[in-house]
Amino acid sequence: MLNFYDNQPVYLGSASPRRKELFAYLFQKFQILSSEDELLRIQGVGSEFALENALYKSLSILKSNQLESGFLFCFDTVVALNDRLLGKFENRDEAFEVLKLLSGQSHQVHTGVSLVSVDGKHLLQKVYSTEVEFFDLPPKLIDCWLDKDKFQDKAGAYAIQDLSFCFIRKIEGCYYNVMGLPAPGLLHDLLSLGICRFL
Repeated sequence: MLNFYDNQPVYLGSASPRRKELFAYLFQKFQILSSEDELLRIQGVGSEFALENALYKSLSILKSNQLESGFLFCFDTVVALNDRLLGKFENRDEAFEVLKLLSGQSHQVHTGVSLVSVDGKHLLQKVYSTEVEFFDLPPKLIDCWLDKDKFQDKAGAYAIQDLSFCFIRKIEGCYYNVMGLPAPGLLHDLLSLGICRFL
């Protein structure tokens, strides 16, 4: 577990259960301040968009909350195939098509991380990237995943921690990054910055 040297409050700018679970491995005490405000533009280079959206969330949360002290972490995870950004899909047919597109291919998962103090000082702006290669996916396997109704609100229409882990032939990089929070890399960077210590 980590703590900032001056023991100021820690805020997680995300309502994602997955991020909350992973963030709890880093910080024992934190408060969730989520924002529904995200960039609508889904274009450009995936890594740049992920960081841009994480920063955008940070500014939105700071603007809508009167915080006296502390540090805010915001994240945004995107999936990209050959620099084409793949969004989140509420429609089953669209989700099926994007999983067919990823079948047998390598794609990238980028998580943008923004750490700011509540006075607006940027302490960390970084993108963590992981390469994921899928097996060739039979349509029946895709249908089986989609039948679980868990593809909504997931970049690339899959979740590595659920049934769709069986889609994956190989991962190069951080597994937790694909879940949406690159905990090992973030831990290393926070300690390297000298702003956190182990409890």
